[in-house]
Amino acid sequence: MTLPRRAYLALSALSMVLIFGLLGLAWWGWRHRSGYQPSARRHRVLVALTIAGLVFIVVGTAGRLAAVFQPASACTPPGGTQAPSRTARVDESLVAQQAATWPETGIGLLYSHARNANVCLSTAADTTSRCTPTTSPGRTR
Repeated sequence: MTLPRRAYLALSALSMVLIFGLLGLAWWGWRHRSGYQPSARRHRVLVALTIAGLVFIVVGTAGRLAAVFQPASACTPPGGTQAPSRTARVDESLVAQQAATWPETGIGLLYSHARNANVCLSTAADTTSRCTPTTSPGRTR
């Protein structure tokens, strides 16, 4: 018997949550056993990873903020089709999505500028979004 694709994906996701939940529970139990003393080296590694993550967020946000104020030429998105039109109403989920993806988008834009990619502005009926064409003029991938 084969499961429908949707049921298979749901079952896979639930299995993964169960496995990671059990791993997390085992890790928590190991960390909170009596007599456990975390090492100073581990603490330094965690602090370094936290600082690296914050630097990534700050650099991405700065890159995205710089891209907001730079003029960009108009173009059509890759594939030649316009993005679907969205209502002019801005809701909380859209603001949360844009806030969450702001640093990652900034890192992507910084990378495209470092690779001298052609970054252009694509406008749908009532929304504006940045797109990066798959090839630059005179270059092939």
